[in-house]
Amino acid sequence: MLEQDYESGRRSSCSARYIVYVVDSLQNSASLAVAEQLLQLFDSHLRRRGRAESTRRQYAYSLRPFGEWLGARGVGDLTVGDLELFLTHWEAEFQLRNGHPPSAATMRGTIGALRVFFAYLEQADLLLGSDGARGRSPVRALHSPPCPQRPNDFLRPYEDRALLTVDVPHHHAAIVWLLRYTGLRVAEAHALTVADVDLTPEREAIAIQVSKTPAGSRIIPVLPQLLPLLHEHLAHVRRRTGGSASAPLLATKHGTPVTTNYMWRVVKRVAFEAGVRPVACTCGTTRQDRHTRGCPRTSSGENRSAVSPHTLRRTFGSDLINRGLRLEAVSRLLGHSNTTITERAYAQLLAPTIRRELFEAFAGELGREAASGVEMAGTGSSLPDEVTRGRRYQAVA
Repeated sequence: MLEQDYESGRRSSCSARYIVYVVDSLQNSASLAVAEQLLQLFDSHLRRRGRAESTRRQYAYSLRPFGEWLGARGVGDLTVGDLELFLTHWEAEFQLRNGHPPSAATMRGTIGALRVFFAYLEQADLLLGSDGARGRSPVRALHSPPCPQRPNDFLRPYEDRALLTVDVPHHHAAIVWLLRYTGLRVAEAHALTVADVDLTPEREAIAIQVSKTPAGSRIIPVLPQLLPLLHEHLAHVRRRTGGSASAPLLATKHGTPVTTNYMWRVVKRVAFEAGVRPVACTCGTTRQDRHTRGCPRTSSGENRSAVSPHTLRRTFGSDLINRGLRLEAVSRLLGHSNTTITERAYAQLLAPTIRRELFEAFAGELGREAASGVEMAGTGSSLPDEVTRGRRYQAVA
């Protein structure tokens, strides 16, 4: 009798524990569904604002761990302390997964994604607590770690020449030359069609229709250096596609657009062939396509050079600034949303340009005053020697 009672009690206890487990699982599923729904609403918001697919993917990647961690909590109930706990948990998971802690830039990116996400929830009246009350964004009190601007990795003249003159297949050269002489982002190049290229004499230009921001939609004049190769490439594409205007400008043999990852690999391969900033292998493998994890070449072996598509974009912008183009024009050609971004990225190049313009301005005034024999007002002395040698300073700058 006692054994039967014990067995009956044990079964009841197991059933109770199973019911609790099922209820907890349903609650967790429901909370995950709510978090997932909020992230989907945020993604739809980004799409309506015209954000590029790559930008939306980056937000999704940064916010996915937060959605999984959120659990049954209401987003409106979260405090600054809760977010600090999440970031600590996220850092530990990152180190466990990658073998090293996240960089300051990665941390800033995650906090930035949280800031934009919570700003959207607040604006859309979705920042609600478990009791339905509206909450206040706790991200405002979070501080991002300082992250200095990366040095401009533009190609030096001898590297630029080596990259553009190396003997490579036509479709590789087309990608490298297009990125180098237009400053396109890879996602923008990926979206180009034949119809976006106008080679009418005196009006040669490329129209950027798809970009990561609204400011990225722009018209880029085709430089003379790029024109011969672009004519050849367009003729090649038209032969293969039957003259279709909607055909991708950079296409595979099947007629589909080349991927951004493929363009990344092509730039790396061409730079390696040209001997420009090669990356050494440290794992000693004999296979080119299989490297040990942790090797600078990456496990696929594709990271053969430190040159990337963004290096070519920086080279294009640096070349324009070195030639004296105004900052506003450079910013527009690069598709930056404002000149602050351009100024921060090219600060080291702007100093000589500003110096050159300053001395040119004073050199013109000196010429006028020398012609009239008038000295500087109120000083009784003529312009400093530095200003009179403005042309020499221009050559040095």
